[in-house]
Amino acid sequence: MDPTAIGLIFVGAALGQGLASPLAGIVADYRGTRFTMLAGLILLAVTMVAVSVGGSMPAIATSLCAAGLASAFALIPILSRMAELVSASDETSHSTAYSLLNFALDTGMIVGPLLGGVLVSVLGFTTGILGASAVLFVGVWLSHARLK
Repeated sequence: MDPTAIGLIFVGAALGQGLASPLAGIVADYRGTRFTMLAGLILLAVTMVAVSVGGSMPAIATSLCAAGLASAFALIPILSRMAELVSASDETSHSTAYSLLNFALDTGMIVGPLLGGVLVSVLGFTTGILGASAVLFVGVWLSHARLK
């Protein structure tokens, strides 16, 4: 596929996230950060399944746009949620919590694409994406069960 076409497809993901970010903030304010993040993660897992079985480029582009929207709901409330949790704790300072969050996000941005590339090269695109989606579903389920 043409590199320009690939770039344009991923513009859809950024566009979806950018347009949904203000809405995600509003939903987090009204429904709570935990609800918004879990809903975003579930939607992200579903949209990644759609990406893996999309078939045509328009279907994949649409699925990635929806994944961008889901990412907004999963990521926008992170700082607010962390502030809620840190404020409830006497043991951790906000500075330490924010630095650990940045470390975790940066590590994920480094390790995620490397691991994803290995999974896709070993298992194939569809199986790799479906596997990542399954891990995301399990993570959401464990998080929800733990936080009840």
